[in-house]
Amino acid sequence: MLDESAQELAEIQVASDSRQTNEERDDGESEVRIIEEEMKQYKKWLASRDGLIQRANQKGVSEVRISFLMGHSRNTVRKALDRG
Repeated sequence: MLDESAQELAEIQVASDSRQTNEERDDGESEVRIIEEEMKQYKKWLASRDGLIQRANQKGVSEVRISFLMGHSRNTVRKALDRG
């Protein structure tokens, strides 16, 4: 009788652990989806930022002035111009 109770408790614990693992996996997958969406949004923002830098440079705004106004380093501005 004692062995059966111990076995039942072990089975309950395994089921509980399995359920918890599935919930943690679901939470982890949700977090991954959120992060992936943020990365997609960042990529769109980056493209628009580079376009703004390129347009400003085409209109005669210096790299130094662009970097000052946008709060980016001159290297960042140069890389954006090289990508264009």
